[in-house]
Amino acid sequence: MKRKIIATMLALAVVVSMLPAMTVSASNSNNIRVVMNGRQLHFDAPARMINGRVHVPMRGIFEELGAEVIWEDLGQRIVILGENVTIVWPFAGERMYVDSFPFRVDPAVIIDGRTFVPLRLFTETLGGFTVNWDARNQTVIITSTL
Repeated sequence: MKRKIIATMLALAVVVSMLPAMTVSASNSNNIRVVMNGRQLHFDAPARMINGRVHVPMRGIFEELGAEVIWEDLGQRIVILGENVTIVWPFAGERMYVDSFPFRVDPAVIIDGRTFVPLRLFTETLGGFTVNWDARNQTVIITSTL
């Protein structure tokens, strides 16, 4: 009985983690630029417009912002260690925890083996940054406020 419950839960987790990739509208927007403090950022996969929001590769943006990204396989969660904040994000969940306080978030989007996250939400969550969108030039502008 216990094995059946565990197997069912694992199967459900796999299906739930695949849902965002199957249900999003993503445009391959190679022309979206991300600029931080006047310097253009480059990631291992291009930024994309997904359901009206700019998404970027998760590890790339957090490392550019000076945070450490840790994948905890046992708990199937992502831990992001910023200078003054810790974010814990159960991978298939719609909530992340910022210094233990829950926040509702869009699920991660998997595209070509990369995990994409909404840029503004996570950048502003780390604190010390503002984010603006220049629609005319298809550019996200991140400015350090520290």
